[in-house]
Amino acid sequence: LGYADQAHFTSDFTRTLGMSPTAYRRDQRDQRGVSSEVDASGGERSPDPS
Repeated sequence: LGYADQAHFTSDFTRTLGMSPTAYRRDQRDQRGVSSEVDASGGERSPDPS
């Protein structure tokens, strides 16, 4: 996307969508009914098969 830093992306994202990227991910997850874990980078991890 070409952003020099995360703060600028977050600011533009929030201004455009009216919510932070974290709130957007949470909202999308809740709408899909998915309860997967998210790692520190924001990527989804597969559930533990045990």
